[in-house]
Amino acid sequence: MEHGYLYLKAELPRTQVDPIAKYIADELERSNVRSSGLKDLPPFQQIGKLSTMIKRDDLEARLITAEMRTMINTLGGPRLVAGPGQLLISLPEQGTWTTNGLNWHVDITSPDPSRSAGIQAFILLDDVEPQGGGTLVLSGSHKRSGSKELGQRIRSILRENGDLDVLLRDFGLSVVEMSGNAGDVYLMDMRLLHTPAINARKKLRMMATVRYYPT
Repeated sequence: MEHGYLYLKAELPRTQVDPIAKYIADELERSNVRSSGLKDLPPFQQIGKLSTMIKRDDLEARLITAEMRTMINTLGGPRLVAGPGQLLISLPEQGTWTTNGLNWHVDITSPDPSRSAGIQAFILLDDVEPQGGGTLVLSGSHKRSGSKELGQRIRSILRENGDLDVLLRDFGLSVVEMSGNAGDVYLMDMRLLHTPAINARKKLRMMATVRYYPT
C-alpha cells in the first residue's frame, strides 16, 4: 500500500525457474541471436524483439503458485484475470547504465485512482545484478496517479538528467531496481510508473512477467 510493490525473496526454488532459463538460452542459441543484427537495435527495442521471438504459453502455470495467487488476489482484489505471460530478456553489455532517456510508463490506468489497476508479477529466472537490466519502478508513484498536474510534473522530472532519487525526494518517491536472485519475485501495482533499464553487465537478464487485470 505504501510503496506499490512487494518483494518476495526466494519465493520459488531454482528447480522451478532453471528449466525456463535453460529454454531461453537454448532458443537464443538456436536462433543465433548474436549474429542476427539484433544487437544493432537500441537496447529497449531489443527487449521487445526478443519477447516476440522467444515465447512460452505456460508461464503462469509454471511460475505462479497457489500461495502467490492468493497474495495477488489480496493485493489487487479477488476478481483478477491473468493475461498472457511474457519473457523479459536483455542482452549483455548494452552500454553504460543510466537513468537518463528511459521509457517511464504505466501499462494500464484505473478509472478509480484510489483502486489498483491490476497486479503484475515479475519473476527472476536467473540472478540479476544491480545495473543488470532489471526493470525499474518508481516507488510510491501509484499514490500520485489521481492528480494529472502532479503526474505531469513527475514525468517531467523523470526526463531530466541527474540523480533521480535527489530530484524526486520532495515528492516522497524513489527508484527501485528489480535485481536479486533466481526465484525472487516482485509483485507490482500496475499504477506504478516503470521502465526497462540498460543491462550493463556481462550476462543475460532473464525475467518473466504475468499481468493480472480486474474483470
